[in-house]
Amino acid sequence: MVADSQERTIRVLYVVEGRLSGAALRAIPLLASLLPRRRFETVVACPADADFVEALQRRGVTVTPRQRSAGFGIHTLLGSAREMRRHRAHVVHLYGCAGPAAAAAARLARVSAVVCSRDNTAAHPIPPSGWQGLGRRLLFRAADRLIDRHVSMSRRGVRVLTDDCGVNPAKILMIPLGIELDRLAPERVRRGAWRKRVGVPAEATLVCASLEGDPEADGAVLLEALRRIEVPAGWFAVVVAAGSSREELQVRARSLELGDRMRFAEPTEATWELLADADLVLALAGGGDSIGIREAMALARPVVALDSADAADAVSDGVDGRVVAAGDTAALAEAISALLRDPVAAGRIGRNARRKAEREFSAERMVRRAAILYEEVLREKGLFAASGAGVGAGR
Repeated sequence: MVADSQERTIRVLYVVEGRLSGAALRAIPLLASLLPRRRFETVVACPADADFVEALQRRGVTVTPRQRSAGFGIHTLLGSAREMRRHRAHVVHLYGCAGPAAAAAARLARVSAVVCSRDNTAAHPIPPSGWQGLGRRLLFRAADRLIDRHVSMSRRGVRVLTDDCGVNPAKILMIPLGIELDRLAPERVRRGAWRKRVGVPAEATLVCASLEGDPEADGAVLLEALRRIEVPAGWFAVVVAAGSSREELQVRARSLELGDRMRFAEPTEATWELLADADLVLALAGGGDSIGIREAMALARPVVALDSADAADAVSDGVDGRVVAAGDTAALAEAISALLRDPVAAGRIGRNARRKAEREFSAERMVRRAAILYEEVLREKGLFAASGAGVGAGR
């Protein structure tokens, strides 16, 4: 639709399709609920069985069911356009696989501004050669003509968009994931629930790791590193991995005689309570942040990140965490061992991590940048003068 420049309320429609990374699953509820009500109205259109519908509803966000796409057919295109027109959206923000088709539908519906967050692009980069890679590049470039801004949560995602997808860097904005710091104040968090749930003694050392990006490759590196760590007896590890990957890891862990020390959790179970019970958190996910490295830092937990992981953006090596080269099993084992052997150094790193979280990772900062982005794109089209409004309490 063409917005009336005299209107003061900006209507934002978040359109979600396909599998999202853990970071996006947490970002959308925050954005949709914390944008200032005096300036924005938000609606999230997503499949009724999406993982985060309950979280959206708890926050009072309006959720509208959206059919899963059956492809780039004319009926799908027209149906999406009708949905967007019905919501009278000024800004459509696309997430997940809602790319070319949804962008075309938004233009057909005469939506004023289209923003796209392809947070899973870094996890599934475009092949460097071959027909598949060529086809995906052409699709991205066609979609890029319909999109006003691309948003990435990480520097790695920005590089993929520019180098692999050919997106104009001027159209890309990095907005890192924000978190609600008050809820994660270390002194306010009760520990012990997760240890009790999975049978880990209170006095034991607990390591938590996520395998969201490439479970097979990262899992092999993780298990080999855990086999090599040199720390006092009594450590356990909780690995966050989806069903089939988890079963394969359990078999491999038993073959390495690690079975008794390993515990496994589904990504949907990976809450901050798990992070609060961990003594060390590992960021191994290539394209996401399912167990919440930033949340771990807010809880003053020391973290170790692979340099290929998006979460490595958050860590300054040796200051508020450790960063090791992807695939270097020996380096990963040494980084884990060093932090577990030296609780004083681990505590210092954890405190530094909390201070960084307070400076850089607040939900308010993320929401403020998104609000500025929406207003900026609309102003470029001659709509909505800047409000100057800050980001306060959500709805």
